[in-house]
Amino acid sequence: MIPFLVPILSTLASNGLGILAGAIQAKGREVIEEKLGIKIPSSASDLTPELLEKLKEKEMEHEEFLISMQIKKAEVEIKQDEVDNANTDSARKMNASIQESANAARIAKTAPYILDFVIVTATLILVAAMMFKAIPPENKELAYMALGSLLTMCGTILNFHRGTSASSHSKDNTIHMLSKGE
Repeated sequence: MIPFLVPILSTLASNGLGILAGAIQAKGREVIEEKLGIKIPSSASDLTPELLEKLKEKEMEHEEFLISMQIKKAEVEIKQDEVDNANTDSARKMNASIQESANAARIAKTAPYILDFVIVTATLILVAAMMFKAIPPENKELAYMALGSLLTMCGTILNFHRGTSASSHSKDNTIHMLSKGE
């Protein structure tokens, strides 16, 4: 989502225009403005009570279209999640087949785990260093970027080896229900 849209979307949602805010997030302001035939301001401070009332009327008038935009976005996200889950599953199966193979080289069996260990250790060292050592001002951005990258890699490693979170499991259930049309 584009950061400058967050205030306008939250203002719309807090004023009972959640469907409109969701559609703007899904398809973009310009598409929704064209469909509704009304200009949606860039700033939340430009939302007058009169404009909010007009937007509420337009939301009700085009409710089906606005909801369908959100559904299409959700379907795309679900498909992407399915691809991501299949990719992770494929990697796990490949890793398991290497580990179970009598013909696989020792390096093929140990290298991924050594790399995982190095990444997790580097993350812990960097966190400790940042907690107890002052970072020169000219290197702060680099340290934050490195920490963010290492934390992302640690998350990927934990997801690979330990599975996904409960929220992901819930999302899997939703995907299964939607694919059955429930």
